[in-house]
Amino acid sequence: MKAFATRFFVPLLAALALGAAASAQARPPICGDTLYQSIVLQADLVCGPGQTGLIIVDNGVRIDLNGFSIRGTGNQLNVGVYSYGYDRVEIVGPGSIEGFEWATFLSTGSRHRVSDLKVPAGTVILFNLSDSTVEHNRLASVMLQSGGGGRSTATWIASNEFILDPAYSFSTAIGLYGCETAGNVVADNNQPWVNYAHAAYSVQVGDGAHDNEIQGNTVTRRLSVEGGAHSNRVSRNVLAMDGTGQNGLELWTTASNCAGGVPSAPFKNVFVDNKIFDAGYGISLWGTPGAPVADNEFHSNTIMKPMWAGMRFGPDTKANDARGNSVIGRVPYAIDQGTGNLWP
Repeated sequence: MKAFATRFFVPLLAALALGAAASAQARPPICGDTLYQSIVLQADLVCGPGQTGLIIVDNGVRIDLNGFSIRGTGNQLNVGVYSYGYDRVEIVGPGSIEGFEWATFLSTGSRHRVSDLKVPAGTVILFNLSDSTVEHNRLASVMLQSGGGGRSTATWIASNEFILDPAYSFSTAIGLYGCETAGNVVADNNQPWVNYAHAAYSVQVGDGAHDNEIQGNTVTRRLSVEGGAHSNRVSRNVLAMDGTGQNGLELWTTASNCAGGVPSAPFKNVFVDNKIFDAGYGISLWGTPGAPVADNEFHSNTIMKPMWAGMRFGPDTKANDARGNSVIGRVPYAIDQGTGNLWP
């Protein structure tokens, strides 16, 4: 999933404000309720077309699904649980949030926690927040983004399993986007292999995201760093591809809002001790004229049985250091069409 469209934020805020019902503090909650205090579900919450699930309007509110579900109808822009401007929001299971385009939408604030949920379709949205945790869930997709002058920092996305309802089409399991999305950790997540027709990326870091750690994940789709993302460290990941020609690690030039919407290349990222199996190219770099992919480092990575070559440096690449990696298979170590790239 590419960077979330900021133009939707203001209309969404207005719609949620207009649709908010009275506080659900003295009775079982109904769809559209605003929550001023914590609740424990005692039954499934089933929402109709156009309805938001629950809206949090105070600090420290905890929603405990208690084994139940919050269910919608799959309408575009619907939200399962929404919070804007509050701290210490918790949404915890066991339980599921299903049938919403955005399962949760947590915007601004800090010290949030999303844990032990099942979200087989829809995205967990984290926008302009800090010091938060998404852990021990079974998710389809999670997106951490900054924009509009805000920041997303010091957040952990860890120890989740990424699943997918076959009817749900998505392009990214874990996405980090935005000029001020920095200092976050994506660690120890797992994505079992399933034949997802629309699953393009396991991890996508773009639109200027920087100084993040992507480490110890086991995934089955591409890991992409693009759109001006820089100074990220990608280490100890296992990329178990499917032998159909998908690349493993990809660095490429794409448009970035941080650069005014013009093409921007990833730079000064470090890739260390990753293992890549059965990819087309184990590592692929592809820039554009005027925005070459440059000054990235690749060391101690193991690329096993690639289809075409261990690494590919496209024409608009330069000064990348890819010395000290292992390529196992009857293919070239690298195909280099760039300038000043160092290998093996």
